[in-house]
Formats: sequence, C-alpha cells, structure tokens
Amino acid sequence: MIESVQNNLLKYEAPTVVSVGGYGPVDKYLKNYVESLGGTYTTFDLDAKHKPDIVGDVTEISSYLEQQEIKPDVIIALEVLEHVREFSDAIQACRNALRDNGMLVISTPWIIPIHDRPHDYYRFTPEVLATHLREFREFEIRARGDYKDSVIMLLLRGLFSGGLVGKFLMVIGALLSYLFPLPKVYADLSKIDSCIGYLSIGHK
Repeated sequence: MIESVQNNLLKYEAPTVVSVGGYGPVDKYLKNYVESLGGTYTTFDLDAKHKPDIVGDVTEISSYLEQQEIKPDVIIALEVLEHVREFSDAIQACRNALRDNGMLVISTPWIIPIHDRPHDYYRFTPEVLATHLREFREFEIRARGDYKDSVIMLLLRGLFSGGLVGKFLMVIGALLSYLFPLPKVYADLSKIDSCIGYLSIGHK
C-alpha cells in the first residue's frame, strides 16, 4: 500500500501534502519521503495528544487549511474514515480543500476487529466508497490483499483479544505471515470477496 501512495506522490513536483489522523511510523516514513521530494508535510488531527501541526475536525478541514494558507496537492487519510461519524462530509471537505488536479488518498479497513472504542463506526465496501467518491473527476479503488490475507490479519489481531487462545491464534498468524508474501494490491475487485481493506484515490 505504501508503495502505491509513493508512486502517486511522484506525480507532483515538491508536493504540498496534508496527512489526516497520521501520527505513527507509517506517517513518519511518508513525511521523510515527501520532504525528500522537496515537498511539505503537514499533520492534521482531532486529538491534540497526537501533537499534529493543526488540531481540528476533518469535516471542516477546508476552513482550517485556508486559515493557514495551505492549499494541498495531496491529502492522505490512512485508516481514518471508519472513526469519523460524518465520513461523507469529511470526504467532501477534503475534496474542497484540494488544489485543482489535487488528489485524495484514503485507506479503509475491511477485516479488522473493533478498535479505538467508542469511535469505530464503519466498515466500507467498494460500492460505498465509489458512491462517496463520485464527485471527483476520476477515482480508483483497490483491494489490499485477498481472502487469505484477511484471515492472517484476523489471526495476528488475536494478541489484542486477550487470553491464551488469542495469543495462540496470533502465533499461527505470525507463522502464516512468514510463509506467505506481503499482501498484493488488486485493481480488479470482481473476484475479491474479502481483503484487509481498500485503498481509494480520488483525483479532483
């Protein structure tokens, strides 16, 4: 998935990037990558504890960025929308905040247990994602992994379920993840019944 994000960032010279809800190792990696391209990387989050550059609600991101005189080429929101009750408003707000020919990159989980309670609201099918990306000039939706990968992901999450059974399942998942290659990203969704999640890219 990260490789796909990187390839899309290469479409812009010295890109202005805003990351919504990103504060972990993946976000740090992308920040270093964008800066290596001569671009700028601004973090945006509702939770001040994550120490973002801008604290705010993603459904109003356009107003926040306008106040900071930031007009991004790219907005990235990885594993965020499932935690936004008004996710449709968030997608529209991100679209409004982008430059013309800008790009929204979002990833959403499919097979993953409930997390970050009580703010875990949704799981998205490709059809739902397509419905809410239809106002973009064009968009693409790709599956991250397949049925096998989704099973491995559930087993790996066993560690967080507690107890000996959860730990046992996690060990099985770890062994399977070692035996099988990293999940692929699939553009053809017609035969993907289950996956880890989806990577969606909307072009304004």
